[in-house]
Amino acid sequence: MDNSDISNLSHVEICSMVTASLCDIIKEDPVLSDIPGDATLAEVNSQIAVEHGQSIRLYLDRYPLETVKLAVVNNSSIQLLKQTIKQQVSRHMERQGVHTQHLSWKYFWRKHWLTHNGVKLMDDKKTIKQYGIKNRDSLQLCKRLRERGRHSRQAHS
Repeated sequence: MDNSDISNLSHVEICSMVTASLCDIIKEDPVLSDIPGDATLAEVNSQIAVEHGQSIRLYLDRYPLETVKLAVVNNSSIQLLKQTIKQQVSRHMERQGVHTQHLSWKYFWRKHWLTHNGVKLMDDKKTIKQYGIKNRDSLQLCKRLRERGRHSRQAHS
């Protein structure tokens, strides 16, 4: 395509051409080939950090739903891991056409435990290394059971 053809294109047409070209480049790149074509800059940077050993790849098992890939910095806290889960699950759901506006993550974390090899990741200040989480490990979600004899905070307010 020469310069005169490009000058006749609208902004939207040029953006779609650039997006298509970037998707082709990402699909052919061995490092970036497993990320989606509509990846954000943060997702691309995360994948590059995994390849350079600055981050690790984790998998969130959401049985019966699809497993979600996560990339987190090697010494991340559980709090940062939960934020990453929120971002990746939200993006994953949006790509599938499911809106996440009605999903309250505060409520979600009150009702679910994040676990690794059957161990509840209870302390948000601990790091993933302190829990023994390594590259390519799987994390699971399990429903919190109500503890007997324990009243909700609202009952005492």
